[in-house]
Amino acid sequence: MSLIHESLRPSIGSGGRKDAHDRYIDRNQGVSIMRNDREVLYGPIPYWPGPSGKSFIEIDRWWGCEISFDAVLDRIFTVKNIKRGAVPNTELKKTIYDAITPTVATCLDKVREVWAKEKKERELAEKEKDGPKTGHEDAEKVAKKTATDKSAIDKDKDVDKEAKKLVDELREGDSDEQKAAWVAKWKDQPFTIHDDSWRGPDFFEAVHLGGSDVIRYNQQHPFFEQVTSIINKLDVGDGDTEGASKLKNLLDL
Repeated sequence: MSLIHESLRPSIGSGGRKDAHDRYIDRNQGVSIMRNDREVLYGPIPYWPGPSGKSFIEIDRWWGCEISFDAVLDRIFTVKNIKRGAVPNTELKKTIYDAITPTVATCLDKVREVWAKEKKERELAEKEKDGPKTGHEDAEKVAKKTATDKSAIDKDKDVDKEAKKLVDELREGDSDEQKAAWVAKWKDQPFTIHDDSWRGPDFFEAVHLGGSDVIRYNQQHPFFEQVTSIINKLDVGDGDTEGASKLKNLLDL
């Protein structure tokens, strides 16, 4: 039994990479059966006794198995007179299956563990690249691509000073690193939406930082209570996820 080195299987889909094709890993689904030190069969074993009835699936390309026997066992390996091809009989298939299955399971666990780690690191990197999430990214991205007039309201404001003041208010419990990430996000786009809550008649408040605006939604206001109820009914009650998303984005824009 063997397991392909981790460097060649770093993530899901690695079998489609050039280095995998160069080594024929994309065709590596099956076992090698050797008779008197000569390969007489390579590939899946027909009628494999596994639970799925299939001998190999795509993920099985990352492990290998070589079965070697002497000519004295030709009968139970069903070797033909031309001495090519070999299919273990039913009893031997079951024996081989029982013998290699624990090792196969260990190999696949190792493969999935590497993939899960890579996925987690990739998602973390994406999250750090895009900054903290507001839940209103679709509208914010549209606004970022849209030409916007400079506001006269905050032309004399210092963005660093105003952002520092706001982040201390909105993200009081965050670490210094988290606060810095929010400030960077605000400065990188013209509008950022924050879901907030406070007592008062205003259902939203725009905070001008000096080139960037932070729009605070008062989720405690009856307007947003009604809006949230409608969006949730569309999304969860009616299963219209696309409609709920469109309504949310229209309101944001």
